[in-house]
Amino acid sequence: MIEHQTVRAEQAGRLDAVVSTAFEIGRRQAARIVKAGGVLVDGKRIRVPSEKVTTGQALEMNPEARLSDQPLQILHENDDVWVVAKPAGIPTEQGRG
Repeated sequence: MIEHQTVRAEQAGRLDAVVSTAFEIGRRQAARIVKAGGVLVDGKRIRVPSEKVTTGQALEMNPEARLSDQPLQILHENDDVWVVAKPAGIPTEQGRG
């Protein structure tokens, strides 16, 4: 699970690419989190994945930012398992790509 954390950008470039590298997540996931308002650059919320970032800027990411406007639908739950109707495009686990 991605944790809420703050890091310094080690490279300049597009926000989604820099977030992807800095937090070791896929670029698509990074872009979704940026669009959902889950990334602050030097304390300012940026929602445009193509926004330029310079080396040394503070990046703060909240992985709990809503990645979809659709609520999750729980189809079944018990003590061992939840069955959830997941919208397309939402990752099921952390990873690159």
